[in-house]
Amino acid sequence: MKKVFMLMLVIAFIVGCSLFASNQLTIKIDENFLDQIEEIIVSIINGDDVNTETITEITETIKITYEGTADMIMVNAYNEDGILLFTGKGEPNAMGALEIILDDAGAGVANHIVIFQDVDPWSCTAMVDMLDDNGFDEGTGENEYEFVTSDEFDNIELNPFNDLVIIANDQTQEFYDELATIDDDINGFIYSGGTILWEVCDNGWSLGDIVSAGIELPDNVNINLQYESNNTIERPDHKMFKDVSGELVGNYASHEYLTNLPDGTNILMTGTSSGEPTLVIYPYGGGLVFMTGQPFEHSYTHGYSMGTILPRLIKLILGKEITGNETTGGGAETKSIVKSSN
Repeated sequence: MKKVFMLMLVIAFIVGCSLFASNQLTIKIDENFLDQIEEIIVSIINGDDVNTETITEITETIKITYEGTADMIMVNAYNEDGILLFTGKGEPNAMGALEIILDDAGAGVANHIVIFQDVDPWSCTAMVDMLDDNGFDEGTGENEYEFVTSDEFDNIELNPFNDLVIIANDQTQEFYDELATIDDDINGFIYSGGTILWEVCDNGWSLGDIVSAGIELPDNVNINLQYESNNTIERPDHKMFKDVSGELVGNYASHEYLTNLPDGTNILMTGTSSGEPTLVIYPYGGGLVFMTGQPFEHSYTHGYSMGTILPRLIKLILGKEITGNETTGGGAETKSIVKSSN
């Protein structure tokens, strides 16, 4: 039975916009993106109310008017195959005006990190080490991170505009069972414009299993247990993969692959053996879901090439420059071959 409580969504309401005012949204598109975009969907978000407008006439500058107030606006751009390629997010000013510049999918959609975990994934402090090494501090403000444990789930305050929620890899069964009691609230946070990095890499050292906990993943995506030593980059043109392509390795590179993915899903990486998605981004309501079956923290700590994706992914979402020189906790000793350590 699910707990009954309110997961508070802290929204910055726009002061001064009349409920009946006409407001102006300007969308800017890099000329290099134009030929790739077939359709744009604009999500106008007020709390858990999400209204959408579809744009099919694509130019470098698009202006639309919308009625009423908006807590935030999300813009998603899709190619001719219906795949999400570019996004932009913003808060209208007091006059209801907003300019959004599109970037690679998921770039710059949050500025603060909230990590859900009870135990260190894979008995390592990789996430904190990586965040500290890349200029993030512990705290509640911009470019800062904080932790939430399962005994704090009743008192969570999340901001869909600012927060990136990370649900850590390799948690205990007790953690996943408790998380199942608030999955409606987590999914509501995303739907209302929030961003999540759902690390669905379970069945690890802490013995937790997401499926047996009965957790409903955003848009009912399914996870499937399969250990693979290599994963393949499917979108080398995405800025997250600057100066890296081909296959990355780990021990393992992935534990889970993903099925029942919604329309619009951008498949960023796949299992090399299975060919199935292991890292994806997809829209859900007014928000975005990054989902991965890869043990990033283990690979980062032990210097496997898969671990280089962890800093890239976090820097992407928080709008930081990806230099192409990102390393793992192994630094220059990053492993390009699979070693047996489990």
